Amino acid sequence: CWDFLQHGLLYGLFCSHHRPKLQPLDRPLDKTVPLLIPTASAMSRQAQQNIIDFVSGGGHAILMGAMPETDLDYNPCTVLKEFLGNPRLTDVVTQALVLDVPEFGSTIYNPNPVSGVAEVPADAQPLAWETRKHTCMGYRMTKGSGSITWLGIQFMAKTFEQIRLLEW
Repeated sequence: CWDFLQHGLLYGLFCSHHRPKLQPLDRPLDKTVPLLIPTASAMSRQAQQNIIDFVSGGGHAILMGAMPETDLDYNPCTVLKEFLGNPRLTDVVTQALVLDVPEFGSTIYNPNPVSGVAEVPADAQPLAWETRKHTCMGYRMTKGSGSITWLGIQFMAKTFEQIRLLEW
């Protein structure tokens, strides 16, 4: 996750017009700024619950990476996945992923795929598609006055389109 953060989101944010602010996820989160969260398959129960509370309280979050399914001791912990509609995930095997994000108005080349969604939750809006097999790679959900977006990619700042995606 550190390499993903350092060479992906953090570098990309420095190249955009945003000023990143790091927040620990194990404490209550500042709802006045949107959150971009690199995720791994293991995340503490407290961090998962804080993200849920953040979005339920009107915050806006974008998760990029794996869908957390265990806590940091690798015990099952799916509270965030359940909040995200408990999607059925699928592997995405491709050497050169091309991601179509119609709402963004551009195509993203070569993001690192983590997983796609075999079945999008009923109350979710699909956002991103892998172009070869048309696998859903991300979706957005409105939760009260907040929103949460999940993208099944590791964001790496490789192209200008990827930097623009952070500004979108």
